[in-house]
Amino acid sequence: MTEIVLSAELPTARSAVTVQNCRVSPDLPPVAAERTMTYRAPGLPSKTPLAGLVSALRSHAQAASWSLRSQVGPASWPTHGGRAAEQADPAEAPRRTQALIARTIASLRIAQVVPWPVAVALGSQSGIQHLWLAGIVYGVQTGWSLVWATIVLARSAIPSWAMLIDVGVAASCLVLAGLACYPQDATTWANSAVAPAMGTAVAAAAAWPLIGSAASGLLLALAYLSGVIRGLTLSDTAWAATVGNITSLLGFAVIAGLVSHYLMRQAAASAAAAVELAEARARQASEESRELERTRQYRMLHDTVLSTLSALARGGLDPSDPLVRQRCAADADYLRGLISSGGASAGHQLQGELAAVGRSQAALGLRVHVHCADIPPDLPEPVIRGLTDACREALNNVIKHSGGSQAWVTAVGPDPHTPGGPLATLTITDRGRGFDPGRVGPGLGMRESISGRMSEIGGAAHVDSSPGQGTTVELAWPG
Repeated sequence: MTEIVLSAELPTARSAVTVQNCRVSPDLPPVAAERTMTYRAPGLPSKTPLAGLVSALRSHAQAASWSLRSQVGPASWPTHGGRAAEQADPAEAPRRTQALIARTIASLRIAQVVPWPVAVALGSQSGIQHLWLAGIVYGVQTGWSLVWATIVLARSAIPSWAMLIDVGVAASCLVLAGLACYPQDATTWANSAVAPAMGTAVAAAAAWPLIGSAASGLLLALAYLSGVIRGLTLSDTAWAATVGNITSLLGFAVIAGLVSHYLMRQAAASAAAAVELAEARARQASEESRELERTRQYRMLHDTVLSTLSALARGGLDPSDPLVRQRCAADADYLRGLISSGGASAGHQLQGELAAVGRSQAALGLRVHVHCADIPPDLPEPVIRGLTDACREALNNVIKHSGGSQAWVTAVGPDPHTPGGPLATLTITDRGRGFDPGRVGPGLGMRESISGRMSEIGGAAHVDSSPGQGTTVELAWPG
């Protein structure tokens, strides 16, 4: 199994990211382009820029299975543990316990058809009156036991229809196997059907509730008694052997039923506790996320709106100055965005992030009007980050190329008239000079900072423009 280590040196912190068993996923969080990472793998230099690193990971995606786990970083970054993570999920305890019980009983059934031919080879053949009938009964019961065990092992469960057939086959074989023996020997090892019938009783007790398992046990006991009843008056030990075999048949079934149902109850309780724990952790994570977002907004308010108001109150700014008025308008837009994003959902968080982006662009001379509607409440954190960063770069392009002083950012949720369409769509529009996409190809900012970011989160970017008609950039997730 390939292990690849990536170490990153950040401007404000030191971080190490371990990539084990890696598959490049659209869920991976976007990372800053200015970071330089060390990628230790054959065929690559020791120092590789991030863009080259992403390309290298993608080129290896078909040669290995990948999953990214950050040792320090946002707790919301996804992890991909594959089958190991799925099997370790406590909520799957009932299914795993049922599979374990089914496999154990199937293995027991296969083992229970072995003793009779061994006993015959060691001398029990003398107790068989009709060897041909005994052979047919053993062949039928053994063949069906193998088929039944195969079905159970393949499904990791005991189907009710297979159990019904199993009880019928076992009961019939108990009658015929007893008739194939001499009357006085029907309760000995000469009877081939007793051991597999005990396995049938155990399986029924594990697979069915009390009434069904009790009815099957009673039917098997009566079938056994019907096969051996001829010899009960011919031997003093026949009654004792009959009672012992019936007691074993029913006793094993009772014990198996008690144990299997106890294990299933414990597994269900474990699953319920796991679900409750997961919900508690989710609530705690949500509270922590809200607290972090609230703290971030307080800091932003202190650095923006409160700073402007304080400067105005001290007389340090002239309210009639166009630049001051522009700054106040940007602060007002930012406040509106925060008010509308006051909820705890991811949709409100996206709206708040877009408001912050608009406020930062105002310092560069661009007035950004943000409108959001019907944003899904459960957008993943990496998606919010990717959409926000791509939107910021699109607005940077407006400043650099459009010649306009205003832009409109519209974020909407899924279109009810387009099933299977994007869950979130951002549209960035300006009324600037525009360009001809057929003559002007996408630059580095469009390829990497916009389209590249959207590709990393599984989305897509589309540009629509024409000379003199402005430009529209559409960001859709998923793409």
